[in-house]
Amino acid sequence: MLRVFKKFTPVLIARHVRTFYRGQFSVQGVGTYEFDRGGVMPPRDADKRSLAIVSEINREIQRCKGAA
Repeated sequence: MLRVFKKFTPVLIARHVRTFYRGQFSVQGVGTYEFDRGGVMPPRDADKRSLAIVSEINREIQRCKGAA
């Protein structure tokens, strides 16, 4: 399932990743990312911006798991 987010919102993306557990999402103007086993995977051709986005979303996922 590919969901397109209009802007980068880590909380909403983390909720989507935790709900579906495996799939893809896209952020307009940023790029497309894959997730598996409840975590976002870095793209193969990742630059620093992409790695920072992946890291921020994964931190948010961990924070949500800790709160549950």
